Amino acid sequence: MNNKKSVRAVSADKLKMRLLYKSLCIALGFAGVCSGTAGAEEYFNPALLSLGTPGGVSASSVDLSRFEAGGQLPGTYRVDIYLNGQYMTSRDVSFVAGNGTELDPALTLKEYAGLGLNDRAVPALKDVARDTALAPLGKYVPAATTQFDFSQQRLNITIPQALMQSRAQGYVDPESWDEGVPAAILDYNITGNHTSNRGDNATMGDTDQQYASFRSGLNLLGWRLRNYSTWTRSDGDGRDSESHFNSINTYLARDVKSIQGEFIAGEYATPGDVFDSVQFRGAQLASDQGMLPDSMRGFAPIIRGTANSNAQVTIRQNGNVIYQAYVPPGPFEIKDIYPSSDSGDLEVSVKEKDGSERHFTQAYSSVAIMQREGQMKYAVTAGELRDSGSNNLRESKFVQATLIYGMPHNITPYVGLLAAQKYLAATGGVGVSMGEWGAMSVDMTQAKATLTTGEDTQGQSYRIRYSKSMLETGTTVTMAAYRYSTEGYYGFQDANTYFGRHDDNRSYWSSYRPRSEFNVTLNQTLGDYGSVFLSGTQRDYWGRDGTERTYNAGYNTTISGVSYGLSLSQSERSDSDRNDRRVNFNVSVPLGRFLAGNNTYAASNMNLNYSINTDQDHRTTQHAGLSGTALSDNQLNYNLDQSVGNKGQGYGGSLNATYNGSAGSVSGGYNYSDNQQQLTWGMSGGIVAHPHGITLGQEPGETIAIVRAPGASGVKVNNQSGVKTDWRGYAIVPYLQPYRSTEVGLDPSNVGDTVAMDLTSARVVPTRGAVVMANYRTQVGRQAMLNLTYKGKSIPFGAMAVLDTSALEEGQQAANGIVGDDGQLFMSGLPDEGRLNLQWGSDADAKCTVPFRLPAERQDKVPVSLSAVCQ
Repeated sequence: MNNKKSVRAVSADKLKMRLLYKSLCIALGFAGVCSGTAGAEEYFNPALLSLGTPGGVSASSVDLSRFEAGGQLPGTYRVDIYLNGQYMTSRDVSFVAGNGTELDPALTLKEYAGLGLNDRAVPALKDVARDTALAPLGKYVPAATTQFDFSQQRLNITIPQALMQSRAQGYVDPESWDEGVPAAILDYNITGNHTSNRGDNATMGDTDQQYASFRSGLNLLGWRLRNYSTWTRSDGDGRDSESHFNSINTYLARDVKSIQGEFIAGEYATPGDVFDSVQFRGAQLASDQGMLPDSMRGFAPIIRGTANSNAQVTIRQNGNVIYQAYVPPGPFEIKDIYPSSDSGDLEVSVKEKDGSERHFTQAYSSVAIMQREGQMKYAVTAGELRDSGSNNLRESKFVQATLIYGMPHNITPYVGLLAAQKYLAATGGVGVSMGEWGAMSVDMTQAKATLTTGEDTQGQSYRIRYSKSMLETGTTVTMAAYRYSTEGYYGFQDANTYFGRHDDNRSYWSSYRPRSEFNVTLNQTLGDYGSVFLSGTQRDYWGRDGTERTYNAGYNTTISGVSYGLSLSQSERSDSDRNDRRVNFNVSVPLGRFLAGNNTYAASNMNLNYSINTDQDHRTTQHAGLSGTALSDNQLNYNLDQSVGNKGQGYGGSLNATYNGSAGSVSGGYNYSDNQQQLTWGMSGGIVAHPHGITLGQEPGETIAIVRAPGASGVKVNNQSGVKTDWRGYAIVPYLQPYRSTEVGLDPSNVGDTVAMDLTSARVVPTRGAVVMANYRTQVGRQAMLNLTYKGKSIPFGAMAVLDTSALEEGQQAANGIVGDDGQLFMSGLPDEGRLNLQWGSDADAKCTVPFRLPAERQDKVPVSLSAVCQ
């Protein structure tokens, strides 16, 4: 009998250990893996939970079937929603029990329609109310499925493409756009230098100069207040110091989502696509094409064709696949392609269900003004012309409106009207994609003005722009543009500018206004032999003889990893008979490819550079130096240079370095020549005050995220050089793209032993200028083994333990665990002092609270052990 009891006890212990193992797997989110290792038919007797339980527990009162197969309890979870493999949004979703251990999302018809379901194409949804939960989805939508990945907190939804609304690639649901939290922002950049003159300049003495720029702002309820200011200071031997502060512009902005636009009030600039851009003080409402998916921005032709069956359509440009989709039988239109360049034929292939394939080519070229068919770009401005600092502008109130609209047949007409007190101008033009002949836009502006001299004048300005790529030859005409203005034509700013010079006690007016301008850029690829480029600009002016010309040509190639470049330039000024001609040759050698220790980090990020430059008078300067990056995550950038020249060019050298840290960037340098030596320094970064405190970081840019992982200090942010969480667990993630889904990830490899996180990535979709929070739930604290008793007996096996939330900081997640044999509980994320809440049933006597105080931490970092009584 004793042996049988011993066997039963051992068997019970084994089963209890299996159940504990199973429960731990469930709690850690690895239920599927653990269940697979235990066997398909493994069964755990719930009555085992009653062993050691005060009062006992009946077998029928505990149902473990869902957990035995790796399932989870129904409830509300914060999940990332993916539809047909594409991220859509993150939100709280209620889940209900489905077949077996499945959990079905209780999303309503309205919510599925918001994600892209075309409910009109599903007969079973005809009479379903919009607030009806479609659970399970397959019951209502044929061939649709849902799958909840509990460990990743990810909901995967699959809906046949034929039952989806027509949406562009990269579409992000506007409902997921995040206007962010209230915040105060400061983006600063401060530089300075100390110059010591010597040699021929020694009598000039030493000088000190400082410069600072500040971009500050406030965010509240979707509104953004911004200011840009600069400060300069200089002093020197025997001279008084001078300082100047200048507020360049201040404005208030807000998104207008319903019309995909942005409202701005204050000091800003008008768009420059139809009229020339001018600074103004007033209000503006303009379209924000950043709200469009990437695949709908700019111009691209509509691809039309016919499919004989359910076919696969593939579009290539320059040999790269830029679009692929499945279309039903019949005519199809593809409107959301995203070309990789502004020109270059599109190769379309239609692969039918039986394997047959057809090909055709859609010629494609674009100029900057062009829009897609049915797409509109607009701007309306009302205000006063603003002087940006030269103090030579006449005050002039004005109203300006522009409209650009994409029409069928790859035609984009555009118009504009500008009306002011003493100025009136109208513009009309059209952009046309001519297929294999390229793309061109032509416009004319008629203007009538009363000048600052009181003279009335009127005239016209004509403009032609052209762009084309010839893939077969590798030639690209990036832009060829020509503009001509009659003598009586004045742009808005020119008409309100006081032009004048004083000579022999007489004042006279001279504008030197542009008469004509032509510029062109050509690029030619040579395959493995590199590429060449040629650019040129020619200008002439009314009231000035002669023509200004600038030419640039060059050749670049790479041989065995070594980069070579040769460039030639020439400039001709109309007021000078002397031309400036220069030739430059440079070479850059990556030392990591050639040094014996090429596997070392320093060598692999170091380049040896050399260049030589000479002009038409054979004055030559040569430079040699080293540049590269160092330290972990390429946080340190450095450059060492030594130069020497002939014919009075002298000699010189410099050493500069910049360190990008988690709280900002600092730089320093030293340079010298035969006439002076100079020390330089600089610092830049950002300061953001938000509801959870103040965070320092690198220059934040326009749109930012704040990593919020309370207690997780020194954790690196992926894909951000030098960005780590501060001592509180916060960090600034700069330069996010507005209206785009961005994944902000943390590197778990440098999370300390006292910190645990369920997830190490968060998705954010910020609006323009927003400060959004990337929240991470952390468990911060020590590890301990607790031996727990209740009313003189061990806490029952399987009891759930949760840390009392009163001991937590905001944003931290309560540690939890499952009690094992003999009331043993292993927990991590515990504070030095706190309380644990335990429960093992629904009865009043099946729960208790354990106050604890952990002993001093061991030097060997082994988890501490203590005994406690549950009350």
